[in-house]
Amino acid sequence: MQVLVAAAKNLIGRAERRISEGRTAGIAVNEAIGLLDTSETHFQAGEYADAVEHARAAEQKIVDALKFLSEQAAEARRRAQDVARAEITAIRKTIADLA
Repeated sequence: MQVLVAAAKNLIGRAERRISEGRTAGIAVNEAIGLLDTSETHFQAGEYADAVEHARAAEQKIVDALKFLSEQAAEARRRAQDVARAEITAIRKTIADLA
């Protein structure tokens, strides 16, 4: 039982940190906050397994959103690099034509 209580406390803390991280990144965290609130309610009621489940779900929501945000940023960088490469190729062609 003590292990379950410790796991619940740990996951609630991790979820709180992830939510803070999500806020900083500009992610909508309302759904994760709702799950965290539910987790804390279960924890206070002594329903530690449910608290663990909801805290883990809250953390996972933010992790997924951060991953999606990261993937979007990487895709934007790739597109910008492709555009820059095309422009450089066009400039090199112009320079070669002028030579």
